[in-house]
This record gives sequence, C-alpha cells and structure tokens, in this order.
Amino acid sequence: MQDEKLHVSHRAGYEPIDQFLAARLIVEDEAAQPEERVSSERVQLRTVENEGVVEGIARETVVLSRSRSATLRKDALRRSRGVCEACRVDFSAILNGRGLRALQVHHKRQLALQETPEITSLEDLAVVCANCHAIIHTNPKAAIPVEELWNEWVKGRGGAA
Repeated sequence: MQDEKLHVSHRAGYEPIDQFLAARLIVEDEAAQPEERVSSERVQLRTVENEGVVEGIARETVVLSRSRSATLRKDALRRSRGVCEACRVDFSAILNGRGLRALQVHHKRQLALQETPEITSLEDLAVVCANCHAIIHTNPKAAIPVEELWNEWVKGRGGAA
C-alpha cells in the first residue's frame, strides 16, 4: 500500500495513496475560497469494524492484452445460435434476445498461456455463457474443457441432457 499512487481528478499528476487515508474531504464547490474547499470532517478509508470502506478511487493500471479477431468472434456467435456450448441454455430466448449479451467466446487453447501468436480457427473457439466461462477458468493455468463441463452439468441433472 505504501508504494501505491492514485490520480486525483481535480489535481495534476499522481499522489501517494497514504496521504488520503484519514484525510479531510475536499468539497467540490466552485464558489468556495480555497481554504473553504477542505471540509473539517475527516474520512477513514478503512474502518476498524469494517462496517464500511470507501470505494471508487480511480487508479491507473497497465495491462497486457492479446489481440483477438472480431470477425472470428462474430462468426462463432452466429454459429452458436445463442446457445451456450457448456450448459446448453438458449440465451437467445431470454429477455427477447437480450440474453445473448451473456455469451462469451472462449479460446479452447488459452491465449494467455501461449508464448507466441498462433493461427486461430473457428473450431478453436467455443461460445459459452459468462457463468460457464468463469467455471472453465477457475484454474487460470488449466482451463476445464467445454465438453467436460457439459458432462458435469449432465451428471448434476441426473443424466438428463
């Protein structure tokens, strides 16, 4: 926590987060004089009893992301016809088609584990709902195969597909 910095939208640059722990609130009032813009009230970002914690502090993060083909994604979603390959729920029938937003395109060979870019075909992709996708990736180093998750769903339903 000591090395963490945050950007405060009404100030230039980045500042150590420690200075905002138990700091006085800054009031967003354009008419107030500079000394009046700081409230006399102090706010704790963390409470001893954890009855509440201040959230929503903006922080900048550097993330490595891998390229994905929008065309392959669209083709995979079209091929799925709105059905999750893992649980077989038809999301196109939910909320007049708005359920389709729950579908995600899953790479059967995890991109995050590849050391170099590789060619991906439509057969390398599976369309799954967000819940199934989260279950598939419970172990970030070894995704559960989609077919294996389907078999688990079948077992859980007493063998009825």
